[in-house]
Amino acid sequence: MDFSNSFSQIKDSVVNILALDNGNQVVSSGSGVLIDDGSLALTCSHCIIPNTKIVARFSGQTNGIMGTTFFNDPANDIAIIQFKNSIGPSVSMKSSSTVMIGQEAFVVGFPMGIDKITSLSANIAGFENVNSFDFIRIDSSVNHGNSGGPLFNSNG
Repeated sequence: MDFSNSFSQIKDSVVNILALDNGNQVVSSGSGVLIDDGSLALTCSHCIIPNTKIVARFSGQTNGIMGTTFFNDPANDIAIIQFKNSIGPSVSMKSSSTVMIGQEAFVVGFPMGIDKITSLSANIAGFENVNSFDFIRIDSSVNHGNSGGPLFNSNG
Protein backbone atom coordinates (compact mmCIF):
# COMPACT_ATOMS: atom_id res chain seq x y z
CA MET A 1 0.00 0.00 0.00
CA ASP A 2 1.23 3.47 -0.83
CA PHE A 3 1.18 5.73 2.24
CA SER A 4 2.89 8.71 0.58
CA ASN A 5 -0.27 10.88 0.68
CA SER A 6 -0.91 9.97 4.32
CA PHE A 7 2.70 10.72 5.21
CA SER A 8 2.48 14.14 3.52
CA GLN A 9 -0.59 14.97 5.61
CA ILE A 10 0.95 14.10 9.00
CA LYS A 11 4.69 14.80 8.65
CA ASP A 12 4.40 18.35 10.02
CA SER A 13 2.76 16.97 13.18
CA VAL A 14 5.68 14.73 14.16
CA VAL A 15 8.57 16.16 16.19
CA ASN A 16 11.98 15.05 17.36
CA ILE A 17 11.99 15.15 21.19
CA LEU A 18 15.36 15.96 22.79
CA ALA A 19 16.31 15.93 26.47
CA LEU A 20 19.24 18.29 27.06
CA ASP A 21 21.56 18.54 30.07
CA ASN A 22 22.74 21.85 31.58
CA GLY A 23 25.42 22.12 28.88
CA ASN A 24 22.77 21.67 26.16
CA GLN A 25 24.11 18.23 25.24
CA VAL A 26 21.55 15.66 24.11
CA VAL A 27 21.16 12.94 26.76
CA SER A 28 18.07 11.30 25.27
CA SER A 29 16.11 11.56 22.05
CA GLY A 30 12.89 10.22 20.68
CA SER A 31 9.89 11.17 18.63
CA GLY A 32 6.50 12.61 19.43
CA VAL A 33 3.27 13.61 17.76
CA LEU A 34 1.36 16.87 18.22
CA ILE A 35 -2.11 16.46 19.68
CA ASP A 36 -4.95 18.65 20.97
CA ASP A 37 -4.43 22.16 19.57
CA GLY A 38 -0.77 21.56 18.63
CA SER A 39 0.54 22.78 21.98
CA LEU A 40 0.96 19.22 23.33
CA ALA A 41 3.19 16.40 22.12
CA LEU A 42 2.53 12.76 23.01
CA THR A 43 5.68 10.67 23.43
CA CYS A 44 7.17 7.87 25.54
CA SER A 45 8.20 8.53 29.12
CA HIS A 46 11.65 7.03 28.55
CA CYS A 47 12.32 9.75 25.92
CA ILE A 48 12.31 12.45 28.58
CA ILE A 49 14.62 12.49 31.57
CA PRO A 50 13.91 14.29 34.86
CA ASN A 51 15.96 17.45 35.45
CA THR A 52 16.66 18.02 31.76
CA LYS A 53 15.45 20.62 29.28
CA ILE A 54 12.88 19.24 26.85
CA VAL A 55 13.05 20.52 23.28
CA ALA A 56 10.97 19.64 20.22
CA ARG A 57 12.44 20.02 16.76
CA PHE A 58 10.84 19.64 13.34
CA SER A 59 12.44 17.70 10.50
CA GLY A 60 15.61 19.33 9.21
CA GLN A 61 15.61 22.13 11.78
CA THR A 62 18.48 22.79 14.15
CA ASN A 63 16.63 25.10 16.53
CA GLY A 64 14.20 23.56 18.95
CA ILE A 65 11.13 24.74 20.82
CA MET A 66 11.29 24.53 24.62
CA GLY A 67 8.60 22.50 26.32
CA THR A 68 7.76 21.30 29.81
CA THR A 69 6.55 17.98 31.10
CA PHE A 70 2.76 18.20 31.34
CA PHE A 71 2.18 14.51 32.16
CA ASN A 72 4.60 11.66 32.81
CA ASP A 73 3.71 8.04 33.60
CA PRO A 74 6.96 6.03 33.63
CA ALA A 75 5.15 2.81 34.65
CA ASN A 76 3.19 2.87 31.38
CA ASP A 77 5.90 4.71 29.36
CA ILE A 78 3.64 7.61 28.34
CA ALA A 79 4.42 11.33 28.56
CA ILE A 80 2.94 14.58 27.28
CA ILE A 81 5.09 17.64 26.62
CA GLN A 82 3.46 21.08 26.76
CA PHE A 83 4.50 24.16 24.78
CA LYS A 84 3.48 27.77 25.48
CA ASN A 85 1.58 27.95 22.19
CA SER A 86 0.62 25.72 19.31
CA ILE A 87 3.81 24.75 17.47
CA GLY A 88 2.21 23.01 14.51
CA PRO A 89 -0.77 21.08 13.21
CA SER A 90 -2.03 18.28 15.41
CA VAL A 91 -3.27 14.84 14.44
CA SER A 92 -6.58 13.49 15.59
CA MET A 93 -6.28 10.20 17.41
CA LYS A 94 -8.48 7.45 16.04
CA SER A 95 -9.97 4.45 17.74
CA SER A 96 -7.93 1.30 17.34
CA SER A 97 -11.10 -0.83 17.50
CA THR A 98 -11.14 -1.37 13.73
CA VAL A 99 -7.44 -2.23 13.46
CA MET A 100 -6.92 -5.86 12.46
CA ILE A 101 -3.96 -8.24 12.47
CA GLY A 102 -2.31 -8.22 9.04
CA GLN A 103 -3.24 -4.64 8.15
CA GLU A 104 -0.51 -2.46 6.72
CA ALA A 105 0.63 0.58 8.69
CA PHE A 106 3.58 2.92 9.00
CA VAL A 107 5.69 4.31 11.84
CA VAL A 108 6.99 7.89 11.67
CA GLY A 109 9.89 9.30 13.65
CA PHE A 110 13.54 10.26 13.98
CA PRO A 111 15.58 7.04 14.34
CA MET A 112 19.21 6.81 15.35
CA GLY A 113 19.60 10.50 16.17
CA ILE A 114 19.05 11.76 12.63
CA ASP A 115 17.35 15.13 12.24
CA LYS A 116 15.20 14.21 9.23
CA ILE A 117 11.85 12.50 9.62
CA THR A 118 11.51 8.94 8.33
CA SER A 119 8.69 6.52 7.64
CA LEU A 120 8.90 2.77 8.18
CA SER A 121 6.33 0.32 6.84
CA ALA A 122 4.88 -2.25 9.20
CA ASN A 123 2.09 -4.77 9.52
CA ILE A 124 -0.16 -5.13 12.53
CA ALA A 125 1.10 -8.31 14.21
CA GLY A 126 -1.07 -8.50 17.34
CA PHE A 127 -2.51 -6.83 20.39
CA GLU A 128 -1.60 -6.86 24.06
CA ASN A 129 -3.09 -5.38 27.23
CA VAL A 130 -0.61 -4.26 29.89
CA ASN A 131 -1.67 -2.40 33.04
CA SER A 132 -5.10 -1.67 31.48
CA PHE A 133 -3.50 -0.14 28.37
CA ASP A 134 -4.07 -1.69 24.96
CA PHE A 135 -0.97 -1.95 22.80
CA ILE A 136 -0.63 -2.73 19.11
CA ARG A 137 2.26 -4.98 18.12
CA ILE A 138 3.91 -4.50 14.73
CA ASP A 139 6.23 -6.75 12.76
CA SER A 140 8.93 -4.11 12.16
CA SER A 141 11.94 -3.28 14.26
CA VAL A 142 11.72 0.24 15.64
CA ASN A 143 15.12 1.86 16.17
CA HIS A 144 16.29 4.06 19.03
CA GLY A 145 14.90 7.53 18.37
CA ASN A 146 11.64 6.25 16.86
CA SER A 147 10.31 5.71 20.39
CA GLY A 148 7.30 7.88 21.06
CA GLY A 149 6.51 8.33 17.39
CA PRO A 150 3.07 7.62 15.96
CA LEU A 151 1.73 4.57 14.14
CA PHE A 152 -0.71 5.20 11.28
CA ASN A 153 -2.78 2.98 9.04
CA SER A 154 -4.91 3.87 6.01
CA ASN A 155 -7.58 5.25 8.37
CA GLY A 156 -5.23 7.56 10.24
